[in-house]
Amino acid sequence: MPTLESAVYFSLITYTTIGFGDVVLGPGWRVPAGIEGLAGIILIGWSTAFVFAVVNRMYEHWRQVHDVA
Repeated sequence: MPTLESAVYFSLITYTTIGFGDVVLGPGWRVPAGIEGLAGIILIGWSTAFVFAVVNRMYEHWRQVHDVA
């Protein structure tokens, strides 16, 4: 990567699996970039499930406190 800005940009695009393709890596860095993309898919899915679970528990607690049938 020529600059820190382009490296961070590439990493964010890869992690979020958008993959514009305007920044291309050399052959030695393609496998780590693919692993970063897989990690992004897994961790974004995991964090979405975690947030859903927290919100669900908060809602259930609110229902118990307010005794909504």
